[in-house]
Amino acid sequence: MTENVTTGNAIMQVVCRLSELRHGSIIKARTGDADIVIVRDGTLVSAFAATCPHAGAPLEEGAVCDN
Repeated sequence: MTENVTTGNAIMQVVCRLSELRHGSIIKARTGDADIVIVRDGTLVSAFAATCPHAGAPLEEGAVCDN
């Protein structure tokens, strides 16, 4: 699910709903021309580039461990 939302002067792209993210989950999404991963660790939700900058590995195949 991807949709654009305009709020004031900002345009945001919704890539998933919070209810779709389980604790410890990692999902891959496309935003613009970039792949990202969305990570949920408890109440914290973060987004990162989808590829590890050090090893080039796909982060969606990783695990969420101790924050």
